[in-house]
Amino acid sequence: ARAVAVVPQDKPVRDAARLMAESGCEALVVTDQDGRPRGVITDRDFRARAVARALPPDAPAREVMSAPVISVEARASLFEALVAMTRHNIRQVLVMDGAACAGLLTMRDVMLSRVGLPPALAEDIARAKGPQDLARTASRLDALALGLLREGGRASHLGRMVGALREALAARACDLAVERMGPPPCGWSVLLLGRAARREGPALCPLWNAVVHEGHPDADAYFRDMGRFLDQAFEAANLAGAPGSPRMAEPDWRGGPAAWRRRVESWAAGGLPDPEWLDFRPVHGSPVLAEGLRAHMLALDWGPVLAPGEAQGNPGGARSDFNAAGDDLARRVTDAVRLGCLRAGVSRIGGVERARALERVGRAGPDLTLAVEYLTARQWVGLEGQPGALDRGMERLCRDAARRSRNALVAPVRQDG
Repeated sequence: ARAVAVVPQDKPVRDAARLMAESGCEALVVTDQDGRPRGVITDRDFRARAVARALPPDAPAREVMSAPVISVEARASLFEALVAMTRHNIRQVLVMDGAACAGLLTMRDVMLSRVGLPPALAEDIARAKGPQDLARTASRLDALALGLLREGGRASHLGRMVGALREALAARACDLAVERMGPPPCGWSVLLLGRAARREGPALCPLWNAVVHEGHPDADAYFRDMGRFLDQAFEAANLAGAPGSPRMAEPDWRGGPAAWRRRVESWAAGGLPDPEWLDFRPVHGSPVLAEGLRAHMLALDWGPVLAPGEAQGNPGGARSDFNAAGDDLARRVTDAVRLGCLRAGVSRIGGVERARALERVGRAGPDLTLAVEYLTARQWVGLEGQPGALDRGMERLCRDAARRSRNALVAPVRQDG
């Protein structure tokens, strides 16, 4: 991070502009009377707020600042700073050492680093005019993921960063559909499901999708057509799912809250073809609709579906038999962690986040979090040919960690009677 130039919030805009010119800084940090950062002023802010509005030169600096301040702790990794830039589509983040401002990390600093340009990719997504523009940006996600891994990024870092870019791409595809079709007839929430919802690899994993809407009579036809547009966009970007995978273009993957509650209840009663469908994340529209569905899902009893062997004294059934390898082992651990979260009422979505949440509530140990982190990291890069001794050894540690946590993961939170 580079040193920052600080300007009090009541300082005239004239003085703030002079300070930026003299210091050569790309941004100024605006502070309150107690010296706490309250905003940032960039050259763009001067143009958009001071010049365009014809503010007088003695107007206070706070009238042109961008707020609130987006910051990271000084001990945070570069990846976490990049995640913040990507999430907020900004060009700089403030670096804080406790309550003190330690510096500013800018887009230029990122350009000089070796890990790529996630904020630039986010800007390209936001400027996309059609599916082909989105496809060109998606083609760069693999290289970004590999670059982050080479720089020491953990699976959770990749998930937050590359996963956020995939979600931004899906959201922009929805925007493009609305631009062509006109506004939707009612409130809505587009969901990504499965690996994309958990923010797992590979970078170009299928974007399974669905929609919850408020139930307007014209909603079904509208979102069917939107789903068809998303199919085309995701196909162009190599992000389409296999035939039969969740797609809002199909009737089973769109509907109002009541229809979705009935659908989820039927899954809990024994009609769930794929547990991956239970992992969903809202990426566009109102998150309230999606979170209402999640709350209903967490209130249901999923034991008979996800742990069919319990009645025979085998907690977790076949899905908690971790005598597997590779992707099969990763799926079984994912299923067990999902079940533990459903039974503990944990609403986290990502695998590592879920394992950490279960650790916090005393239903898993730290070794399970490490196991999920390793298995998730492998999904970003895969394994070519036969696994080596190190891979087999790591898988053995993962199996042991999952087995140690198995009873806590699959056991009901409360025993009746």
